[in-house]
Amino acid sequence: MQPPEGYRVRKMDVRDLPAVLELEQKVYPAPWTYRMFLGEVRNPLGWTRVVEVEGGELVGYLVSRYYGDVWHLMNVSIDPEHRRQGLAGFLLDELVLLAADGGVDLTLEVRVSNKAAIRLYERRDFQMSGRRPAYYHDNREDAYIMMRPHEGQIEAPRKGRRG
Repeated sequence: MQPPEGYRVRKMDVRDLPAVLELEQKVYPAPWTYRMFLGEVRNPLGWTRVVEVEGGELVGYLVSRYYGDVWHLMNVSIDPEHRRQGLAGFLLDELVLLAADGGVDLTLEVRVSNKAAIRLYERRDFQMSGRRPAYYHDNREDAYIMMRPHEGQIEAPRKGRRG
């Protein structure tokens, strides 16, 4: 699978964190901290990716972690100026393949008000599996818990996708 034309996807590195933080603060009302991202980049059970435009400007990222029996999508963001290019879907599809390759499910939480993200996840066979009341600290908004079973949902998985 190739990212949309004009974009490059690679593993997130500590050197990316200033740009990741800038985008995080631009997009989210309750942004992650540097230490949170640093912990995930250094975590051997993490799978992190950044999206760059040609020329190197960082315009998106994904953070996930493996918990032994499930992959958990923790954070995904695309700069508003680069949305609707298929970038979030591409990152998510790569994570879906990774989970399927390992034979495990994928989980995530999403704001109940984030209809665009919910549609994105539903198009990739995520299903509502619960609700976390007052999950988000900034406004006490509830989160939907969504899960994507690994079996029989996608094309043949590719090997060697971790890292």
